[in-house]
Formats: sequence, C-alpha cells, structure tokens
Amino acid sequence: MFNASRAEEFYMRFGGVAYQAGFQRSERLVPPGFHVQPGQPVYRYKPVETASNELMRSALLQVGPGVFTANAIPPYKSWTEFSPIVARGIEALLDSRDDS
Repeated sequence: MFNASRAEEFYMRFGGVAYQAGFQRSERLVPPGFHVQPGQPVYRYKPVETASNELMRSALLQVGPGVFTANAIPPYKSWTEFSPIVARGIEALLDSRDDS
C-alpha cells in the first residue's frame, strides 16, 4: 500500500542526494495532499542555470511512485555524452532508498 509519508521522506532524501550531484533546484509537480497515480512524477530536479556543462544545464531528473526519469534536451548529441547524467540520477535513486 502507498504510504504518502514514506514517499515524502524518499523525495526529500532523493532531493538531498540529487543536490550533491548538481541538481540543485526542485519543483513539486503535484500539490501536497493531491492524489498521485503510479508512474506519475511528483518532483522534478534541475541543475542551476549556471552549470558549466551546456548539456547538464538542459538535464532534469523526475521521481514519483514507481517512476524515475532522466531527461535532456538539445544539445544532446550522443548516449556517451548523456549517460553520465543518467548514472548520477540512478546513483541518487539507489542512495535514497530507506533501509527497509
């Protein structure tokens, strides 16, 4: 069963880890207390506009119940260039899990 309190704790942990990975802005996509569908992003995390890497400036991570996405817009040129951003996001996701 979905536990909103545990989900919020996860989002806060993820936000802290994502912040350390360079995604220092967060945006809540669904207001607190609103029903969230499985697979629906609840938070979006973005780097600051002054990030040194142009691709990094266009990247974002999203999380919600049962969903994690890593996205970027042009100048996305290759998987080789984008994959480190995906790896940062996956590391943040794994590092944010609770002990149980």
